[in-house]
Amino acid sequence: MRAARLILGQGTGVDLTPVPAIAERLEAPGTVFARVFTDREWAYCLGLDAEPLGGASGAVRGGSGAGGSSSGVALGASGPLRGSSVPVNGARSIELHAGSQAPSRPGPRALESLGARWAAKEAMIKAWSSLIAPNPSVVPEEEVKWSQIEVVHDPHRRPRLRFSGDIARALKELSTELRADLEWSVSLSHEGGFALAFVQVLALADPLGLEDLSPSS
Repeated sequence: MRAARLILGQGTGVDLTPVPAIAERLEAPGTVFARVFTDREWAYCLGLDAEPLGGASGAVRGGSGAGGSSSGVALGASGPLRGSSVPVNGARSIELHAGSQAPSRPGPRALESLGARWAAKEAMIKAWSSLIAPNPSVVPEEEVKWSQIEVVHDPHRRPRLRFSGDIARALKELSTELRADLEWSVSLSHEGGFALAFVQVLALADPLGLEDLSPSS
């Protein structure tokens, strides 16, 4: 049984996202919004109910990265999409710009799931800021690399957060500074055209480790 740990601090964040706004941002000409989601997130969401447009030919274009035409969105997934594999950062890309001939696009369930993930990313930044208040945010929101905040699932399909890159390094530095482990939890929901995410972070420390910091008598 895990030993009890002390809560040195906590932060919470919540975000509410209109699901139609996700579709609008994905289909806006020249948008790069699709890149805020990882290949794994796209695979999960598109696997829910990818919606075929039908009659498309030559729509999956060769290329690298999340680039492609400046008039469209490179959208991807690392899993099957009606028989096609379309990773954002792989060798193929799919454009979702209105009027393109993409073979598939996010259906209603996929958009709800994407909306919940976007809300989780926003809520994570709020929880992080709440934890370190009244100090300023470590990473200004306009500089956040959103794909480095990822919603994944455990074997029982419970959502959890995974961090990478600059975000992971900044959180590791904070953990070292606090001499505590950062334990993150996330809850997602969607209903009536809105997606909701609640994120909590706890700074947990071993009581024995804290004794080493006490002034000697």
